[in-house]
Amino acid sequence: MRKVFLILLCISLITGCSKEHSSSYPSSVAINNNMYGLSNTTLKIQDIGEEIGPIEKITHPMPTKNGESNEVPVGSTLYMINGVNMDEAIAVKVDEEYYKATKNGPLSSK
Repeated sequence: MRKVFLILLCISLITGCSKEHSSSYPSSVAINNNMYGLSNTTLKIQDIGEEIGPIEKITHPMPTKNGESNEVPVGSTLYMINGVNMDEAIAVKVDEEYYKATKNGPLSSK
């Protein structure tokens, strides 16, 4: 009985570890050929600059085109942050809150 339990435990560990979960990917948005990682840092309305564009599509596991996200809802809007270069960070408006998203690098398409 102990041997059967050990075999079942090993099988469940092997199959459980091989599964890919979408939660293992960071919340990201893509705009202007760059990928930005969403943070939980909120911004004030006076920090918000010019509108950049909307999120038009959700894709998994990661965005591959401008206007895509893997978690931010469709219709959310992306903005510049006053006094911050877009090469550093942007703002993402979700449900009337503005969140900082930091540039992770250029958008890489598959």
